[in-house]
Amino acid sequence: MNLATQTIIAEQTPEEYQGRVYGAHFAWSHLWWAFAYPLAGWLGTRFPTHSFWWGGLLGLLLLAGSWLFTWQAMRPSEPRKP
Repeated sequence: MNLATQTIIAEQTPEEYQGRVYGAHFAWSHLWWAFAYPLAGWLGTRFPTHSFWWGGLLGLLLLAGSWLFTWQAMRPSEPRKP
C-alpha cells in the first residue's frame, strides 16, 4: 500500500500540530536532497563508469553507520533481574 505522508501526519498528529509536523518533515526530507543531488553529480563526473557502484557503497555505509548508532535504542529492553 502506498500512503502519502500528509495522510499519515493527518491521522497521527493532533490538528493543532499538523502544520508544524508537516513543515518539519518537509525541511528534514529536503535537507537530504540537498546532500544527495550534489553527491550524485560529483560521483557521476568523478567516476562516470562506476558512479552507481560507489553511490550504492556510500548508501550502504551510511545505512550501516546509522544502524550501528541506533541499534541499542531499537533493542527491546530486557527485564531486570531482582
